[in-house]
Amino acid sequence: MMTTAGKKDSVIDNVCEEDSYFYREIDVARMEQAEEGIEEIVTIAQKSIGDESCIVWDAALSFAFYCIDAFSASFWKDKKILELGAGTGVVGILLAKIGATCFVTDLPEVMPLIYKNISLNFQKAEGYQRQVVRNNSCQHVGYGGFNDKIVDNGKFKNIINGNNSINTSDVDDEVNLDIDIKKGKKNNQKNGTENSCNDILAFPLDWSRFSTDVEKSDFDLSEIDILVLVDCLYYQDVLKMLNTSIRQVISLSTKPFFELWISYEVRTDNDKLQIIEDFFHLLSDVLVFETIPLERQSPRYSAEDIVIKIGRLKDK
Repeated sequence: MMTTAGKKDSVIDNVCEEDSYFYREIDVARMEQAEEGIEEIVTIAQKSIGDESCIVWDAALSFAFYCIDAFSASFWKDKKILELGAGTGVVGILLAKIGATCFVTDLPEVMPLIYKNISLNFQKAEGYQRQVVRNNSCQHVGYGGFNDKIVDNGKFKNIINGNNSINTSDVDDEVNLDIDIKKGKKNNQKNGTENSCNDILAFPLDWSRFSTDVEKSDFDLSEIDILVLVDCLYYQDVLKMLNTSIRQVISLSTKPFFELWISYEVRTDNDKLQIIEDFFHLLSDVLVFETIPLERQSPRYSAEDIVIKIGRLKDK
């Protein structure tokens, strides 16, 4: 990946092999923090073998760094993000790290990798399983190992893992639990104190049975501010399902400024350009798209063949 300056981006390094995975460490510190030598490392596991949903694509990093560098932390506070086709989960993880509340979804067979990456970055160690109990519906968002059960009513309130228990009665409603994987310790931060990490929840979501999967997850689409779609425009035969899924989110969201943020790499092989054209045509009656010019994207990670667009609801 080349930056606009024409040199390899320095924020991605330390790629190492381990069994069927290899790992990328991504420094997601804001530019002003990076200038002061401050690092905030996110570790993403990638599969050594596979064609899709197994590695971090350039479009995901360009999109994520646009979100980090072009917007303040206050912009993301209280934002609720739904990501479709999340792959490794890197985008949702990075957005959660900068303050958004993220709901990360993909096909059931992809979810173990997403669970693993959430575990790597929001828990104390790899092989750590977390369960989120939300509205009495349990969703697995960890990977292997022992259990960490979290009763979630908008805030992490009840943590149970192994020999350690924090009861709901012992936790102030306005305390967020931030687990620092680098330091391996838990930090409680009162509401109003700057907190670099917000909530993240992952669950399987198949576009071909979108309504059913949403209902099973007990997920409230009315709360979504931004729908995210990164590098998912591959196949013509899924466009109608994706279009239907997006329209359902739009119809159920009660947010007046709901937006669809999309990023993709321009590929000229086969019918990829036609797929992109068809995708935007299918949504042209409900959304108006703005293309983010290269000069407004991140100076740290961007490229001419990566497109970022923001779709906003048409005036009725």
